[in-house]
Amino acid sequence: MDYFCFLPHCYFFTIKDMMKKLLRYIILLIVIGLASFLLIRITASIRQKDAAAARIQMLPSIELYSLKGDKTNIRKLAKDRATVIIYFSPDCEYCQYEATELHQNFSAFQHTEIIMVTHADPAETMRFVHTYRLDSIPFIHFLLDKNNLFSKTFGTRVFPSIFIYNKDHKLIKKFIGETKIEAIMSAMED
Repeated sequence: MDYFCFLPHCYFFTIKDMMKKLLRYIILLIVIGLASFLLIRITASIRQKDAAAARIQMLPSIELYSLKGDKTNIRKLAKDRATVIIYFSPDCEYCQYEATELHQNFSAFQHTEIIMVTHADPAETMRFVHTYRLDSIPFIHFLLDKNNLFSKTFGTRVFPSIFIYNKDHKLIKKFIGETKIEAIMSAMED
C-alpha cells in the first residue's frame, strides 16, 4: 500500500509526498530556529556594548596585575591626573607604532598618567617595554589583564584601543584601532 486515506475526507497521499512535506517543515523549523538564535545573539551583543559604554563613562575601578605580579587598581594609578589607557598587544604592529610615537613625544604627556594594559605574559611585555624604551618614563604603568577583565569591562578586544580620561576620571575620548599620537594629544587638550 503506497497511499493513505484520512477520514472524514479521503485524500490520497503517497509516502513520498508525505516525506517531502515533512522535510519542508523540518527545514522551515531549522531556519526559524537559526534566525531566532542569531537575533538573540545580536541583541545580547548590542546590550553588552551599551552596558560597557555606560560603564566606562567614568574610569572603572578594576584590579589588574603589575609586571611584578601585584594586584593594582587602575583608579589608584590614575590619581587625580588626566589618564590615557592603552589596550595593546606586544605583537601588534599598530601598538608598536604607538609605543614608538609615545617614546618620541613623552614630554607632551608629563602631566598625564599613561596606563598600558595587555593580555600578554610578563616576559613578552617586558621585551616590549625594553624594545620601545618605555621603562625610563616614570608616568607609564604596565598592567597585565590575566582574566580578560579589562576587555569585558571596556567592551573591546581590538588592539590598540585608547581611552582618555580627564583628571576627574570622566571619559573624554576613545579611539579604537590605529591612532596618530597627534590625535591623542589633541583630545587631551579639549
